[in-house]
Amino acid sequence: MQINPDIIVEDKTLKQIKDEAFKADVYSTDEVKTDKVWTDGSPIYRTTIVSKQVNGDSCKDVTLSSVGVNDIKQVVDLYGTAYQTSNNMTVPVPYIWGGSKANITQWISIYVINRSKVPTLAIENHQGTVLDFNVTLEYTKATE
Repeated sequence: MQINPDIIVEDKTLKQIKDEAFKADVYSTDEVKTDKVWTDGSPIYRTTIVSKQVNGDSCKDVTLSSVGVNDIKQVVDLYGTAYQTSNNMTVPVPYIWGGSKANITQWISIYVINRSKVPTLAIENHQGTVLDFNVTLEYTKATE
């Protein structure tokens, strides 16, 4: 038995109802307006930034406008993963590794900073090897 996605329920098709129900869980490299709302009542947007081949012991900057993120008012969440292709290892970001007690020898961090008034995602890889990153940014917009 197949359900017709074009059936209308209270002025909406079943497909529209399904899309709205799962909207908050969409991860995309395009900007997505989630169903989440920030403390000031502003809608929250989300985008995932993929950055390949970030060299060890370096900082890579990604201007947010270059990935379609414009007019940020406030970053409300920032998280991701780093993937090391040489040994098929994925770690959460941020990531800290200590060789011994209180001796931090390697770390990976992400943050958003205004470099010359340009909102920029900074990816710091102090792990010594080349990594691929998936970073998800959730934010509000100044125009909303």
